[in-house]
Amino acid sequence: MVVAMIVAPALAAPGVQAQPSPANSTLPPVIALVGKTGDTPDPAGFFQVIVRDALNAPIAGAKVVIDFGGCAQITIGSQQTYPGVTLEQCSPGTVSALTDGSGTARFVVMGCVGNRNAAEGAQNGCGVIRAEVGTDPPVQLGVVRVAAFDENGINGVRFEDQSLWLNDCSTPPICLDYHQRSDFDGDGFLTVNDLSALTAVICARRSAQTAPRCDGAPANNTARAADIVDLRLAWDDCRGGAGSTTKSFACNTNSGTRTLVASIRAPAGVNSLIGFDAELEVVGNLGVALPQWWRFESPTGCRSGALSFSGTGSFGCADVGEGSLCPGVDYPAPGGPPNEERIRLTAATSTTALTSGQEYVLIAVGINSSKTTGTGACADCNQPVAVVLQSVRLRQSADPDLAINILPGSTAAVAYWQGVPAGFSITDVPAGPSPTDWLAPPAPDPAAGPVTILFGLARESRVSLVVYDVAGRRVRVLRSGTLPAGEHAETWDGQGEGGERLPGGVFFLRLATDQRVVTRPIVRIH
Repeated sequence: MVVAMIVAPALAAPGVQAQPSPANSTLPPVIALVGKTGDTPDPAGFFQVIVRDALNAPIAGAKVVIDFGGCAQITIGSQQTYPGVTLEQCSPGTVSALTDGSGTARFVVMGCVGNRNAAEGAQNGCGVIRAEVGTDPPVQLGVVRVAAFDENGINGVRFEDQSLWLNDCSTPPICLDYHQRSDFDGDGFLTVNDLSALTAVICARRSAQTAPRCDGAPANNTARAADIVDLRLAWDDCRGGAGSTTKSFACNTNSGTRTLVASIRAPAGVNSLIGFDAELEVVGNLGVALPQWWRFESPTGCRSGALSFSGTGSFGCADVGEGSLCPGVDYPAPGGPPNEERIRLTAATSTTALTSGQEYVLIAVGINSSKTTGTGACADCNQPVAVVLQSVRLRQSADPDLAINILPGSTAAVAYWQGVPAGFSITDVPAGPSPTDWLAPPAPDPAAGPVTILFGLARESRVSLVVYDVAGRRVRVLRSGTLPAGEHAETWDGQGEGGERLPGGVFFLRLATDQRVVTRPIVRIH
């Protein structure tokens, strides 16, 4: 007689937690760290981990922990604001999130490349992902690659980071060298796909800021006020060339392009220029919506795609050299009325040093005549509009950025189309964002001898510039009192308050003003 035996699958005993299965769980190929705008992390960094057990069933309520301790070049943010993500500890950097009913934990992790010179570690990944269920020991699900769009760890994701990526890949489309920090798709190669991903993040501007860093290094190099505030805008050429203030158009053709030329008179201290940010405001008649002909926002604007941009041309002034460029258009301008539109530009430049007082073209904005007449035409081409060059920030690699913001009454920064719009007065144009106090990195660093410390004030202010050791003890007061607006310099000889020679190690410079507090590290060597 044959007896058939049916063996049921093993079931967990009552009260026993299901165990995560590394084989059945799903991990991302890469964790790409991002920046933020305000308190909102860049969604380009989204990834998820799905935790399943040995029977391939999802495990709800599991704690997924990501450990970046093995990523020596990476620094995560000391604030993690994506919903459901918790910063466990800064050192070693770990974050966590709980799985939902589908076994899924969702993440966006803010962070950056903190030390490009550190050992890169295992090229097949440095981010360890573990799952914890109840009080059971954690289960390692796997190790994944970790990259960071913010390649220099300061001022968000900008074209400087693209330059650093290109340094990692000198032979696109497929690079000979491999750096995990720059592999944004996690395929084990550096290719144009990674460069495209980085460029998309730059242009989206959702990683405009670097999150506060777990290593305590500065996340932002604050711009100082330029000594020359002279923004210029004109039709067809720079103001110092043959540029004109006004432009008229019969609005009877869909052919041709009109060009607005934005320029500046260079301030002092532009020695390591790598790019600029600029904002233009388009202002129509007060009390009514901006003419459809001037609606350039994508994809809903009537004339989306009608703008073109160039950094070089036959101008009566020198230019800063054309590089990569990301434009954007907001309608209405953020916080503005319906008769205002904002054009945003961020660009890389090839010229590094500018002569103080000389006029330079930043960008030429081409406005074509598409959809002016006939079927599908955009209305009100004949209505007056003012275009205002509102602000420029000159970005530098080795010097503080310089902020140039329009002042009320700056007529050179305005160009008119079909006349002056109703209710517009240049004296009513709001000034750009106020420049702020700044503290430059000490030089040299590390230092065995005297150190030069540059700092600047946007306005007259009380100032305290103090050196602290790693224990937080004050060791030297370099400056205390009230100083006028402008740039100032101090020297530290490495000695303490009583003239004693301090031991080598890490110290911190702390600048406190009426406006803000800035801290920078410095290393003393003997």
